[in-house]
Amino acid sequence: MARPAAGQATMPRAKSAARIESATLPARGSAACPLQVSTMSQLKLSYFDFHGGRAEPARLALAIGGIAFEDHRFAYPEFAEVRKSTPFGQVPVLHVDGVQVTQCDAINRYVGKLAGLYPLDAYQALLCDEVMYVVEEAGVKMGPTFRMTGDAQKEARLALVNGSMPVYLGWLQSQLLAHGGEYFADNRLTMADLKVFVDVRGLNSGRLDHVPTDLVKKSPPRSTPTCNASPTPPLWRSTTPNLAFDKKNLPLPAVGSLVDKRVHKASNPRQPWVGRRCL
Repeated sequence: MARPAAGQATMPRAKSAARIESATLPARGSAACPLQVSTMSQLKLSYFDFHGGRAEPARLALAIGGIAFEDHRFAYPEFAEVRKSTPFGQVPVLHVDGVQVTQCDAINRYVGKLAGLYPLDAYQALLCDEVMYVVEEAGVKMGPTFRMTGDAQKEARLALVNGSMPVYLGWLQSQLLAHGGEYFADNRLTMADLKVFVDVRGLNSGRLDHVPTDLVKKSPPRSTPTCNASPTPPLWRSTTPNLAFDKKNLPLPAVGSLVDKRVHKASNPRQPWVGRRCL
């Protein structure tokens, strides 16, 4: 039996960023957004008070989906006390009707389903998960460098810049091209796009010492049987309008435009993303 076409359970693929809002986000109660009962749950997402990091994709998804939640943010000095109440001494954590849940990608899948940003088709869900896990794996390798200083941090980050990071980025470029150059799965916006968007935005920001701001731009797609290398990396394109707290060039132009329209004004950002990834 032929596999259902990507996005078949939702809506036809949007042709431009301007059509994303109406063409790629399924309506509540549709076949693509079945978790109506869960949308009534009381949600509390706890993470550091900055743009970026492991909770940002979930924050964006909840805002895009119009799902009410308590956006519990705290300053870094408060983390020592906050971590005492978490299972593994780390964040983010999500409280669902008072029940605490940990692990960022489990949270991402859950809120993605609530917001209609997670594929119903099993194969498309696999593609979405694959991308999220790759981004998480890359972040795990970067994580220890945030606890380093001076020459030790410089040496560790340059080793990643010249080693695993271009490999991860090249693979992501290839996957994006192989699936049409706009979305990673399901021919529509999913949690995979949001996770890559947040991660690449951080790499482009210039706030990560010893990580060149043109690293993404200079990481060409890896050639595969379904994807030939392109001189224009799809993760690095200009989009208008820009997020007020971002630079000119944003990854995933369709996502950037949607986030600007549906999230930025509603999220009431309190301070710029500061480039800290905490484990």
